[in-house]
Amino acid sequence: MSRALAIFFTLLILNCASGASLQAHPQAMNDEPLRISDGNGNLYEIGPTLLFYKPVTAKQSSSGLYSGGEPAALALTGEMHSALRETIHKALAHKPDHISNREKGSYQIAISQERIILRHGSPSAEALRITLERIRESAIPVPLFYNVERGENPYSGMADTAEQEERNRTIHARSSDVLKGYEPIDAPYLTMKGRPLLFRSMQKKEVVVSEADFSMLTRPDVTRITPGDEVVIGKALKDELLDPAFLLPFLLKGQILITYWHTDAEIRLTGESESNGRICYEFKGKHHYYTNEKNTDPLSFAVCVEAKSGQISVLGR
Repeated sequence: MSRALAIFFTLLILNCASGASLQAHPQAMNDEPLRISDGNGNLYEIGPTLLFYKPVTAKQSSSGLYSGGEPAALALTGEMHSALRETIHKALAHKPDHISNREKGSYQIAISQERIILRHGSPSAEALRITLERIRESAIPVPLFYNVERGENPYSGMADTAEQEERNRTIHARSSDVLKGYEPIDAPYLTMKGRPLLFRSMQKKEVVVSEADFSMLTRPDVTRITPGDEVVIGKALKDELLDPAFLLPFLLKGQILITYWHTDAEIRLTGESESNGRICYEFKGKHHYYTNEKNTDPLSFAVCVEAKSGQISVLGR
């Protein structure tokens, strides 16, 4: 392994989150995730806030029988990043565990075209195995797949006219006193630790948030967003609301992002990138609508969070 790679790996891991909030993340990281392949060929992609687990399927395995389980996205805490940092730092330093070519049971740590390989059964490989297993067992999962349906729409019954529908593109932030006149929406993905975050009034035909949690929010239509275009949704006023395990289902399942025209959308979280303190969660999918027949159009967008300000936006891809 080159000295430059060793320095890069060390800086990458040292600069990963050292605290639980997004504001603790670095101001500059490479867009490419750190990739770890375990002794069975399962892939772990490590980003600033998420670990993507991409398992080997039985069809892909050499035996035709082994399966690494189900794919997953896991929210990484500062403690988890610290454990990875320490484990990889020790593996980089312990040269006797390094080998030149992959062999059965070996571990590989890589970014871009650079890599190190850890011998099967070596102390470094074993320590990495244990660290990754502990993260998989304890990390909070972030949904990979989102089925967004008209029947779950919090705005159902509030779009009698085109004018009303347009007004519902804005979610106003209300004081706690004003919220007493609204009904909390108790869907699990719209609550934080059991506390409702979205409220509605059928009388006023309005959905609102608490001014203690969010600024006024805009509901962008990602079915019509063009690549490179960006729409600011608003700001989260508490760090915990930027946790991807909460934020992404809140925006998608809460239909703050408009992801379909007529009936439903099928969306997948595909990756995460970071640049200059801004973290983007990448999505691909499709939505269905009807003319004289069923139609399907693609979706491609990113939800981006600016850690310092709490600003949330959507970017066309």
